[in-house]
Order: sequence, then C-alpha cells, then structure tokens
Amino acid sequence: MNLFLATTTNPDSFTCLYHLKFDSTTGEILPPTLQSCKRLPSHLLQAITSARISSSCRYIMLGFGVRRDGIVVGHSEPKAVCEIVNLMSDDLESVCVVADEEDEVNIAQFHPTPGMGVVYGTKRGKVRIITRSF
Repeated sequence: MNLFLATTTNPDSFTCLYHLKFDSTTGEILPPTLQSCKRLPSHLLQAITSARISSSCRYIMLGFGVRRDGIVVGHSEPKAVCEIVNLMSDDLESVCVVADEEDEVNIAQFHPTPGMGVVYGTKRGKVRIITRSF
C-alpha cells in the first residue's frame, strides 16, 4: 500500500510531499521518502483553509478561504477559490485554478469517483459543485 503525505514546513514556506510505503504482509511502515517540494509564500499558506487528496492520490485540492481586501494574497490568480495540484509532477504543478469574485472556501472535497469533479462549501453557506476532468 502506498500513501502520500503533504506537509508544510515553516519558516521556509515549502509544501512537501512524502511517499510512505506500508508493507501489508508484515504491517511495517517504511521510512518516508521525499517525493517533491514546492515553494509557497508564507502569506499564501495562511490563506489555505482546506486541503484534500483525491481518491486516486494523484491530486491535492487547496481551498482558499482567507482574503485580504477581496483577494488571495500571494496567489497568481487573486480571486482563487481552489486550486488542483498534480502530486505526481516533480514540481507539484498547478492543473486548475477555480476563481470566483465572492466565494471564500470553508471546506472542499473531491468527488469519490476520480474525474467527477469537486464540491466546496462557502463561508456564506453556499454549496458549489464543479464538474470537470482533471
């Protein structure tokens, strides 16, 4: 069994992905190995209110719920609501950024079936469903 663990280390402002291997025959968890890292500005890290790994463990979705004067500080898309990042790429490349003028994410989740989209709840009590193959 393979697991992936995404962590953030401060003050260096890196988001790192570790590959964990679990031997189901012995029950032993092998030492984690660093798979990839991506530098994120510390103020962007403070804007993340939700992080979810897809059921395929190929993507992570970052939900942004902290804005300053209506924008996500430090993001290339100032009106970002959530961003899908490819965990299998060496540099954790961004696959998709969902932008919205009003929404701030409270919690976000992938659909349990890969490729069926995402759903997120806003701080204003709305539920948004986004369907698209990532």
